[in-house]
Amino acid sequence: MPSVFAHILGRAHRACLAISLAVAVPAAAAPDLIDKTLREKLRAFDMTLSTLPEPGIQARTLIDQAGLGEITRLQQGAIQTVAAQTFPTVDRDMVDAKPMDARLALGLIAQIYGAKDNLDVLNAQADPEFKALVINSGDATLSDIFQLLEQHRLQVDRGEGRNLLKVPVIIWADGALRIGPGESLTFLRDTGAFLANFGRLEIDGASFGVEGQPNPNAPDFIPFIVNAGGASVKARNSSFTDLGFGNELKFAGFSVARNPLLVRKDEIVIENNTFSNLSTVGASMADNVVLRNNRIHGSRGASLVVTHSLDARIIGNLITGDAPTNGIRLLQGSSRGVIAGNVILRGNRTGIVVQNDSQRVSVRNNVVWQRDGGGITVSKSSCGVIEQNLIMDNDQKGIEIRTGRNMIVRDNTVIGNNSIGIWVSAQEPGALTLVDHNLLLGNDAGLATATGETVVMTDNDFTRQFPRFVSGDLSSQGRVIATNLKGETPMILTAGGLQDGPLPDVSCVE
Repeated sequence: MPSVFAHILGRAHRACLAISLAVAVPAAAAPDLIDKTLREKLRAFDMTLSTLPEPGIQARTLIDQAGLGEITRLQQGAIQTVAAQTFPTVDRDMVDAKPMDARLALGLIAQIYGAKDNLDVLNAQADPEFKALVINSGDATLSDIFQLLEQHRLQVDRGEGRNLLKVPVIIWADGALRIGPGESLTFLRDTGAFLANFGRLEIDGASFGVEGQPNPNAPDFIPFIVNAGGASVKARNSSFTDLGFGNELKFAGFSVARNPLLVRKDEIVIENNTFSNLSTVGASMADNVVLRNNRIHGSRGASLVVTHSLDARIIGNLITGDAPTNGIRLLQGSSRGVIAGNVILRGNRTGIVVQNDSQRVSVRNNVVWQRDGGGITVSKSSCGVIEQNLIMDNDQKGIEIRTGRNMIVRDNTVIGNNSIGIWVSAQEPGALTLVDHNLLLGNDAGLATATGETVVMTDNDFTRQFPRFVSGDLSSQGRVIATNLKGETPMILTAGGLQDGPLPDVSCVE
């Protein structure tokens, strides 16, 4: 079996891929067709997603149907699917609700996330007194919300039965809102509607959208769902369309923007949903957040953003469409995160970005294809592992390490990128980077450094890496790679040339 297969699926998946390719071509020809086969699969998949499939079809199902299941497959149980379930209708705590000035809720969010875009939200309000319905306590349903709106004379109709929300609704710290299977909620843009949850929000099998013209007093305003303060949220099996505005995560569409002094221990789970034409799906200060098996299409900002959150799990999401910036961002001290099994097709700028003291992050089994930027970037973060990813046909660098100590780049397939396949730069003195068992094929150059310090090279395959093996600080070392195209002889590379001695240990020490 050709050794090139190991770089696509990792050692654990060799047999599966070999069988699938053997059906189509003789074994001896498989290495020459591997890029063509993958490219055809990805193009066909992208074409089927040009019009968004029905929301009920989950990301995992679509990825498997496209023939990308083995590339993105994680250990058993890592990507779970949860069926919609009806919420209990008994033993609900009585709901206490009243009108309140929406500025109080916005002020609490501004204490942590600043006041930017708050003025647009206020200007959008049709009520000059900024009244919102506030659930102080108890377990409310969508039906309760509209009954209470009418009772307090905040809104007297549902928009001809369409659950059209015209005013803000706020769930206070002791309150809860449950929206269940088959229910829908539509926010009216003209009058400044939004949902702010400071308590508990549970959504399962529901749909959310926006109606109306640009707000006459705040044209930029678009309704949003924000989970703030000490909020907890579980959103599953639901669809969210057209939500969010501004340049801040807090109002960006569907967001978790918590206050670290108020955080509950409740789970934050966002899974099996479809998000279409949102500005961003995001979470901040949400340790252990799970963003799993979601479909995100046509984002108006960064598709999925996590900041200031330890142990985040971003798993099995499908990100598509002509988004203007990054697909996945893990930022600002979001250490020990896992970004795994995601598929990112097209869009601008780098597909996956890990930055700013987000240490010990694992980026594995992802597919990033045909971005107008690069594939994966890790910068100002150390002790990360980038492994078993397929990075293909992007306009810029395939995998970029910048100012990252003790980084491991292993078992990746990096094909046809218009810039460097693997780039290492701006490293601190003494920094080590392990580049191990990667397949580099048809990139503008295979490997390059710029102040790359020490790069440990083992078992990398350059046999079809044309036109250039290396560039940047390593430009003079093309001959070294040319005499060791399959990486059978380990090497320690620096800008000054090969370094003698035993291979250093690149692993991080606690």
